[in-house]
Amino acid sequence: MIPLTDRCYCIINFLLEQKKPITIKKIASNFGVSERTVRYDLDTIEDWLKERKIRLKKKSRVGVWIEGNEKCLGELKEQLNLPLLYDHVYSFKERKKIILNTLFERQNPISIKELANRLNVSRTTIINDLNAIEEWLKRWDIKLLRKPNYGIKIICDEINWRKGVINYIYENVDKASLLEFLNITRLKFAKNSRIDFLTNKQIIDLFSGLDLKQLEECINFIEEQLNIKFVDAALAGLIMHIALAVKRLQKKKQISMPTEQLNTLKNTKEFEIAKIIAKKLENSFNVKIPVSEIGYITLHILGAKVRENFSAEFADNNVKSTSQEIFLVKQLIKRASQYFDANLENDKELENSLLMHLKPTLNRLKHNMNISNPLLKEIKSIYPEVFEGCKWACRIIEDTVGVELNEDEIGYITMHIGASLERNKDNVPKKRHKVLVVCSSGIGTATMLSTRLKKEFPNLIIKKQISLAELENNLTEDIDFLITTIPIDNIYFKPIIHVNPLLTQEDINLIENVINLNRYNEKLSITIVENLLNIIEKNCSIKDRVNLIRELQLYFNTNNYRKKGEKLPVLLDLITEKTVATNVDAKDWKDAIKKSGQLLVNEGFVKSSYIDAMISMAKTMRSYIVIAPGVALPHARPERGVNRVCMSLITLKKPIEFGHPKNDPVKVVISLGAIDNHTHLRALSELSDFLDKESIVKELVQCKNKKEIINLIRRKHNEQKAN
Repeated sequence: MIPLTDRCYCIINFLLEQKKPITIKKIASNFGVSERTVRYDLDTIEDWLKERKIRLKKKSRVGVWIEGNEKCLGELKEQLNLPLLYDHVYSFKERKKIILNTLFERQNPISIKELANRLNVSRTTIINDLNAIEEWLKRWDIKLLRKPNYGIKIICDEINWRKGVINYIYENVDKASLLEFLNITRLKFAKNSRIDFLTNKQIIDLFSGLDLKQLEECINFIEEQLNIKFVDAALAGLIMHIALAVKRLQKKKQISMPTEQLNTLKNTKEFEIAKIIAKKLENSFNVKIPVSEIGYITLHILGAKVRENFSAEFADNNVKSTSQEIFLVKQLIKRASQYFDANLENDKELENSLLMHLKPTLNRLKHNMNISNPLLKEIKSIYPEVFEGCKWACRIIEDTVGVELNEDEIGYITMHIGASLERNKDNVPKKRHKVLVVCSSGIGTATMLSTRLKKEFPNLIIKKQISLAELENNLTEDIDFLITTIPIDNIYFKPIIHVNPLLTQEDINLIENVINLNRYNEKLSITIVENLLNIIEKNCSIKDRVNLIRELQLYFNTNNYRKKGEKLPVLLDLITEKTVATNVDAKDWKDAIKKSGQLLVNEGFVKSSYIDAMISMAKTMRSYIVIAPGVALPHARPERGVNRVCMSLITLKKPIEFGHPKNDPVKVVISLGAIDNHTHLRALSELSDFLDKESIVKELVQCKNKKEIINLIRRKHNEQKAN
């Protein structure tokens, strides 16, 4: 599977058109490149033609020509029957494809100079391309080795090599288009194929020399034995994986599989079927298939999606759902019902389709396999709210299995739940619960708490973040209950929930109970309004019926409210090397706050008086600012001396007691300066995500200098973004 550039394809076509040998000088002149570039291309072409049992002949003072039997040359001409693009400048995307294919196929290192000559670009361009390619390869645990006087080469085991190749193809063509290509072409080019030009040729290279019909017969055999029908995308994926396995085995490249995993697979019916498939492949393609490869085929059979509507009998009798699968589906539907305020738990069609979908999903998660969802972009674009709701609901799967679902998996689940919402749309009420979030200052921990609330309860509308002093003036707001980080006397005729700023599991359970009670009261209030109207109409004359209903509904909390967000500074905009210090020696909690705040004073972000304000607030609410084990977040009101939104971070040489019963001693102090109630929201949200794992404090303390702190924050941010 040697990769070719467009120019190489053109040179082959050019040579086939010649009736006699042609010199390298004439080829170079015809294509407007140097003779050295032509020689590089001819070396690649020679290897590529050799795979197709065709010879490139070169003779000094005579020239270059192509030789082969009539059948092979005929197939080659069909393969070249497509539009050629040799005279255009390669885009980065095209260069990435060519470089990746070169790296995947080369056994020996290739130099930057050779790549630059092949692509007609500078060394600097190739180096920049390789930086981006290196990041892409890391996703599949593939290392890009780059050494002076050695060259460039990828280093990985066979299973990661295959993951890289397959995902490269999936990123450039969806499986539905691939299936269309396979069905139409039978290894010939489809001129109207939706697969782009460069990827098209690489797919043909993958399938060259393989009898596609025999591969399809293998898939048909699997379906017959399991009494199932694969969805089209899964069918294309299975053909791809089996074809790649055969091609690699022909080159003496095989995967290894852990003994424990292999023994688990041996106990499945799918493994017995894979053994029969392996025998068929051995006979058809003259390769020896080891047991590890049989396990590899088994994995892809287990992870392939089947048609949920293949037959009712199949759904009822053939799929034996485990107790874990049944539990997860019921919990998933329950969470989706909670998010969308819809009764989906009685939708048997949804339950059955999710049970059918979940079995291969769990197999993929268990064995670290990826799936591609060709409709993901459309799902996220057209149904963003449903996708986000399903993403939240799917946490029950992630928490139970211990593996995070990627967006492709969530997209498939979104399709099932979205269909159920359509079927049950008449039962979906419009009400969402509205809350006030209260803390001592109304800025710091209230924002952090709001971030956690949005994460755990995305159906809540956080109407305002306020301080205790502002509470009295906001009680006229149309809210359902208060969530507070400080004790408040229950004199406001609203449910009050006292929680930890980082929201513990106990807090989450408490809020769920209040929501469920509130939802019941809402339904009850609608009935009360209707009953009250009947009583009023019997005994009084109503001047304005519409206004009366509105005011009664407001009294019983049945109105709706939605708040829009805005674009805000990110965490790394505020925490920079100028506002970070490591291994700080502080005498006590006051000194720790002072030294953290002084970093902000030095930059002119706050006045000296702001440090005194933070210490003053901490005196009365000292334990309150210790927001997580080992982490303190001192802050004060904006009017106490904040010039611009800012944040500093220090790690302490010795841990210090701040007075918190659970979260002491403090090892990290993060001072916040806010100019209003919203500008710092995004940064605090990211800080909350950053501090979500207890191990992060240990990692921060272990950082030796400012750069390591910044790099740690950036790395964690990129990991969360990638997930």
